[in-house]
Amino acid sequence: MSVFTEIITENLVNGIEVNLTGFGVFRQVVRSERDGVNPKTGAKIKIKASKGVAFRAGKTFKEAVKNS
Repeated sequence: MSVFTEIITENLVNGIEVNLTGFGVFRQVVRSERDGVNPKTGAKIKIKASKGVAFRAGKTFKEAVKNS
């Protein structure tokens, strides 16, 4: 793993948002426990709480991709 990804990973694990100006923001999201349905059987299930990562693209990055 590169130093770049190690730093982002370490900060996200510690709940720290990573802002790369012009590129975007990485942040940790917490999803609460919720009810769901097994699509195969139709049975109701509980989906456990979990943590994930969200990325919001910055304006400069969005415009570069849009205009390419």
